[in-house]
Amino acid sequence: MAMAGPSTPEVGRYTFPSSQGTVSGIVGIGLVILLVVVIAVDGWGLDGLRVQLALVAFGVLTWALMLRPKILVRGGRLVLRNPFHELSLPLHLVDDVEVRAVTKVHSGARTYVGIAVGRKTRQMVRPTTMGAPLGPFGMRRSEGSPAGDTNADLLEEWVNRAAADARRDAKRLGAGEEEIRRTPFVGLYAALGVLVVAFVVTLFL
Repeated sequence: MAMAGPSTPEVGRYTFPSSQGTVSGIVGIGLVILLVVVIAVDGWGLDGLRVQLALVAFGVLTWALMLRPKILVRGGRLVLRNPFHELSLPLHLVDDVEVRAVTKVHSGARTYVGIAVGRKTRQMVRPTTMGAPLGPFGMRRSEGSPAGDTNADLLEEWVNRAAADARRDAKRLGAGEEEIRRTPFVGLYAALGVLVVAFVVTLFL
């Protein structure tokens, strides 16, 4: 199955889906659905219900860890959508974006992490990167990538360019919005909480 790539860029709008175990996540959720259906058809009774609840919880976590993560640019903001929270910061506050095992966003003295897009170890230790130019934080750019157009390469190129444009506009027009927002994924916590409570209840039936 082909890995999902970034969306076709529009003005000020980019979407980079998860490149970390997407296929495994889809296969895992498919197996969970299959097992839940098989147990329901076979009629395992209360023990079957407990197994189903555990499987559903596993499926929810699999989706959150492998399929939910994304990195987006929307409305002049960079959004790091991680399994359990979402971080949103104005593009003009982004100094540099680099992709290693995970995506690191440097803003002033702070570094924020998005897990959606990353490079494999062999890509990070390629000797061809030794002559690549340094970014503003002394990080070696991975311009020796074999494909040159992977999610990681495109993310670095597109988002750094968008951030540079935003910084230039902020200097010309004024600083703009400064708020950095961190939003927990309440729906995930609620779903897992309901499943845990339901499982505990079945222990007393």
